[in-house]
Amino acid sequence: MIEVGDLVRIEDQLEDLTYEVTYVIEQRATLKARELPLTTIVPLSCLTKAEKVNDLWS
Repeated sequence: MIEVGDLVRIEDQLEDLTYEVTYVIEQRATLKARELPLTTIVPLSCLTKAEKVNDLWS
């Protein structure tokens, strides 16, 4: 299950960007790119879970 704070990647995306989930509603998530000043909204079905932000920074 995708939750706020998870690090995710968008499946089949050409760029190798990692996003932080900032908001989840119904079947969509708002993502903030870690490498760029970019925010996007995508369906949850397009996401691959990486790690939690807190796990990386602790």
